[in-house]
Amino acid sequence: DATGQLIWARLWGNGIYNQTPGGLATDRWGNVAVAGGFRGPLSFGGPPLHSAGLSDDDAFVVKLAADGTPLWAKRFGAANDDDRAMQVAFDADGQVLVGVDLRSTADFGGGAVTSQGDVDFAVVCFAP
Repeated sequence: DATGQLIWARLWGNGIYNQTPGGLATDRWGNVAVAGGFRGPLSFGGPPLHSAGLSDDDAFVVKLAADGTPLWAKRFGAANDDDRAMQVAFDADGQVLVGVDLRSTADFGGGAVTSQGDVDFAVVCFAP
C-alpha cells in the first residue's frame, strides 16, 4: 500500500548450500517467477528439488501465486557443471520464459540438450 506495509515474504533454503536468485518477474495477475541456481535439496513447499551434484549449481525456476504460495518448481542441470537460471520473464499469456547459462546437458522437459562449448545460453518457455 501507500505506506509500504508488508504484503507477504517467503524464505527458502536448505541450511547447508547456497541458493542464489538470478532474477524475478511478475505477470499481470500478480504471480511471481523466481529463477536462479542451487545445490543440494531445495523445497518450495512440495517435493524437494535435488541438484544433480553437490559441487556445482543446478538451475531452478519457481512460480508463485500473487499471495506467495508456490504453484510449481522445476530444476535442470547436470553434475559437475554450474548451470544457472539468470533471467526470467512472463509473456502476455502468462507463460514463464527463463534464460539459462548452460555448461552441461539439461532436460527442460522435452528431451536433453547439450552445451556446445564452455557456456551456452538457452531460452526456455514453460506453460502458465
